[in-house]
Amino acid sequence: MGNGTARSLLGLVLLGWGIVFLPGATLAFDAAGNFSTGSNPNGTWSYGYSYGVGSTFILDTTNTTSYGGLALGGWMGNLNPAANYPFAVKNFTSHPVTVNGSTVFQPGQLGLQPDLSNAVSIVRWTAPFSGAFNINATFSGCNVLGDSVDVHVLYNGSSLFSSTVSPSPASYSGSQSVLAGDTIDFVVGNGGNGINDDTTGVAATITPVIVGNADLGVSAIEAPGSTVTGSNVIYTIIITNRGPDNAVEVTITNTLAPQVTFLGCDAGTNGFCDAAGPGKVIGYYPFLVTNDTGTLIITGQVLCSAANHVVLTNTASVSTFSDDPVGTDNQISTVATNSNPLRKPFCSNALSLTESLRDRLGCSRRPISCSEFTGDTLTISITMSLAGVDITQFNALTFLDLTVGGFSFGDNLGDDPHYLPGKTHATFTEREINGDTDQVVGHQTVRLKWTAEQLTVTITLSDLDILDSVVTPVLADRYDGHATGPITDAITASVNFGNAATTFDVVPVTGAVVTGTGIGPDGMSYTISTIRLKGAGFH
Repeated sequence: MGNGTARSLLGLVLLGWGIVFLPGATLAFDAAGNFSTGSNPNGTWSYGYSYGVGSTFILDTTNTTSYGGLALGGWMGNLNPAANYPFAVKNFTSHPVTVNGSTVFQPGQLGLQPDLSNAVSIVRWTAPFSGAFNINATFSGCNVLGDSVDVHVLYNGSSLFSSTVSPSPASYSGSQSVLAGDTIDFVVGNGGNGINDDTTGVAATITPVIVGNADLGVSAIEAPGSTVTGSNVIYTIIITNRGPDNAVEVTITNTLAPQVTFLGCDAGTNGFCDAAGPGKVIGYYPFLVTNDTGTLIITGQVLCSAANHVVLTNTASVSTFSDDPVGTDNQISTVATNSNPLRKPFCSNALSLTESLRDRLGCSRRPISCSEFTGDTLTISITMSLAGVDITQFNALTFLDLTVGGFSFGDNLGDDPHYLPGKTHATFTEREINGDTDQVVGHQTVRLKWTAEQLTVTITLSDLDILDSVVTPVLADRYDGHATGPITDAITASVNFGNAATTFDVVPVTGAVVTGTGIGPDGMSYTISTIRLKGAGFH
């Protein structure tokens, strides 16, 4: 008897069928627990009245979410427009609600009010499938004055139980075999005493008696058969009840591959589904009649980190509270081989950087004269999606413009003397030369590579700022001369390439500054700082 997973769903409400799970019990149709002001009928439940016990049932047609201006919701027949009688009303709050000074609705209580005429108030249950059911009902007076009313439980209009509430409660407990479409009515009449305030609380539950065998089988289809990193995958799980009896509380437990994340599910009009933790999806059908099927459709997405050629395995199993004589066909797995066209994960636009800045002292010998200059080294790596961009349109005028903190760069692809249309890479190199010594004192290289999926930018910079160059560090110069200590900061960055663009709103940067003071060869005092930083951001 496959009840392990179903028990984990205790407390779940399936409003579409008027079903709740009661702690420690099997499924239950609960009149108060499933009461709704949204529709009438409401799943297996209907709210209405009849002119006399056992007469033709008439649906209430007027709903309210604030009966009497209070936090009460329900349905009204409006035979007595002044009082909205008869009605079926529930207290949806967590505290008692008092009406007209003497009628008290307890938290969560459903109350039925008949009319002064012979119109009785009814909450009706319609059997969704054939079988034996346990019926339990308690009628209790809501009026503190103790009015007397007549109460009834009817099966297809015939009496199973009749009593009075005056004001002591009246209870019924029994079993009844029903066919699909049969009705159980819980009825409150006015007791024949002509008093208006006859509101009576009704606590009623109907639970199936689980008997017989139900041979369940499960099959599955995966689409597409071969997945692609970052794309969606759909699993269709089909449960079949081969009989010979109805299956009750059918639960599907589906385990997604670790590389697939859950997006959504659909169990059809007669079921319910939801995620039940990482990688788990639960589908539930309160019943499947013989030869009936339930179809659970799960939509997932292959994670951007899913590697090329990795095998994705999805496993679905089915269980039921009914006895399943054949358990060997209750589980199935589907497998798919994943394709990652980039051969490496591309999860999001990413930026990383390292920067090192060091103050230096340059001195001449005769006469001794010293001056400070700054050396800065920098590496920046950026990966950006080109999804939706037609890279065949790139040409010499295609422009790259980027800003990372205080550093900026901009050039056309044509500024690379080796670039030709159709190429998928470009390199931009700048050098700074001391004209007096012909020494290279700074260089900067920006390399671009792109595919139809992404752009990769790599920047390296080394600058001895002897010539007071215009190259600006990302962030380190902000801390030049600061006291020794850790650094925690953030920058922004942006990249535009052709008609593709991205912005990094926050790139966290951490590091440290070490600052000291000393006397130079010229006898002067100098403050020297060394700053090292690293940062990374995603978008």
